[in-house]
Amino acid sequence: MLDLQYDQVSGVYTAPIQMQANNGILVVDDFGRQQISPTEVLNRWIVPLSRGIDFLRLVNGVKFTIPFELKLVASTNLDPNDPGDDAPSSPAEQGVRWADYRQRAQLDSRPGGQGEGHRGDGR
Repeated sequence: MLDLQYDQVSGVYTAPIQMQANNGILVVDDFGRQQISPTEVLNRWIVPLSRGIDFLRLVNGVKFTIPFELKLVASTNLDPNDPGDDAPSSPAEQGVRWADYRQRAQLDSRPGGQGEGHRGDGR
């Protein structure tokens, strides 16, 4: 699912979902209910999310890079404080937190500064 899949009968590769979503938006609905564990997904995407490139390998062993330029949107009922192992915050996690901070800061800077849910028009 996260790496190239080779069909020996047709001799054709199927691109992983992150490659199919390149330069677009990848929506993962109900993150954590896939066949792969959330820890495996995060560990597989941690370098591509932070560096903007992904490494793929052909069946003959040739390794190559592709751009990893997508917006990742995930919905989940998992505890956000327990996405995987207890390692320090990754650059990707810091990016998500920074985006959340910027959104809250923009809301707080509106007239009235009410934060989340405030429309800024007095309603």
